[in-house]
Amino acid sequence: MSFAALLSIAEGRRRFDELSVPRCTAWGAVVGLLIGVAAVSTGMGRDLLPLWLRALALIAPITLGASASASATLSVARLSARRAERRLVQSTD
Repeated sequence: MSFAALLSIAEGRRRFDELSVPRCTAWGAVVGLLIGVAAVSTGMGRDLLPLWLRALALIAPITLGASASASATLSVARLSARRAERRLVQSTD
C-alpha cells in the first residue's frame, strides 16, 4: 500500500509498466527503508538487541525485500501488458 502511494505521488501520470526496472527497484528500496526505520523507531525488539544490531537486523532485510518485490511486481505487470497486447492483436486479425 505504501509502495503504491509513493509511486502515485512520485511518478504522476506514468503507468506502472512504463517505469524502468532500476527506478522501480529504487522506489521499492525507499519504501522498505522507511518501513524499516519505522519498525526500529517504534522499539521493535528493544529488550533483545542493542540499537545498532536491531537496526541492521530490521532495516537491511526489509529494504532488500521491498526492492526485490518491487522489481518482481514490475516484471509481472510488463508480462501481463504484453500478453494483453498479443490477445488484442490476435482478436483483431
